[in-house]
This record gives sequence, structure tokens and C-alpha cells, in this order.
Amino acid sequence: MLIAGPCGTGKSHLALSNGHAAVRQGHDVLFTTQTQLLGSLQAARAMGTYDRHFQTLVRTPLLIIDDLGLKPLRSPQDEDFHDLIAERHERFAPPLVTSNLDFTEWAAAFPNRLLGAATTDRLRHNAYQLILDGKSYRSPKPAPTGTQCSWCSSEIGRQGSTPQGRLELGGLDLALKVVNYLRNIAFGLARFRVCGSGALGS
Repeated sequence: MLIAGPCGTGKSHLALSNGHAAVRQGHDVLFTTQTQLLGSLQAARAMGTYDRHFQTLVRTPLLIIDDLGLKPLRSPQDEDFHDLIAERHERFAPPLVTSNLDFTEWAAAFPNRLLGAATTDRLRHNAYQLILDGKSYRSPKPAPTGTQCSWCSSEIGRQGSTPQGRLELGGLDLALKVVNYLRNIAFGLARFRVCGSGALGS
């Protein structure tokens, strides 16, 4: 399955839901971003474990690659990605891939356009293509008026006194609390790895 659409339309959420359903059926699932995937292959090459790590990625029953094309591919990243997709296409199931780019733009994410065309051709073969559209679910919400802040016990400013979706809260201490809270969430969601029937190899 290939999922494309603008930021915030639920691509990663749908991909994770598919992964969760596969785990419930007893399949191993690996969720990773394009950047994390290629970084892990690069690190494995430096440590002399590239072949083992590559085969682990090839044999994983459901490989979910999030945010294809969000960051530009560089050599040898494009070659590693092509080799992985080609190997899975020949021997196992293709990965589930999400991207902010339109399907027609995927090949342009590769510095080598010929390699990009060959890779995307294999990704599209027998794959369902899902296009999401609409407003981002991450859109800011207007600040409520006269509401007490649960963190600093101060009253949120009147409606219209601050830009939409922003609150004037309890100064620097509160700001640091918010930053740390969001950072913990980001770190917690950065990588999702689950196993249905056993632990995956490194």
C-alpha cells in the first residue's frame, strides 16, 4: 500500500493502524522513517553488519516506511533504498510507504532519476494507492476565554487578545514545561517497533 497526501492528513496514523492490525494477526512489523531506515543501513555498513541488517529488513513481513522524500536522498542512500525495494519485490512483500509527495513526484526524490524510476515502478506494482486530502488535523484551535490554565493556575487571555491557537500562559517556567512535554512525546513516537511472533534481528 502506498499512501500520499499533504501534511497532517493522517498518513502515519493509517500506516500505524495497518501495522497494529498485522501484529494482532501474528506478523512481525517494523515501522521506520526513510531517514531512520537509511541511517541504520549506513551505520550497519560502518560496523560491518550491513548484509545481516539488510536481510533483516528484507525478511520483515511488514515493513512500513514513513515520510518518503521528506528529506533528499543522497548517494549511496538512493542505491541502498533501491536495493531494498528490489529485493523485497522479488522475494517478499513490498513495503507500506507514506509520503507528502504526489505519486508522480516520487522518482524526483532520487538524485539518479533512472534509479528513482526503477524503484517507484517496483513500489507501484500490484500496490493499492491511497490519496488523502483535506485540512491538517494539526491545525491550531482558538483559545477558549476565561479558562483556568491547569499548569500555572492563571487565566487564559480574552478571545482575540492573542493570535489564534496561542495562549499567554505562565512565563518561562511554563514554557520550559511545555517544551519538555512535547519533546518527550516526540521521542516516544520517533520509532515504533513491534513484533507479533518473535523479536526481530538487528
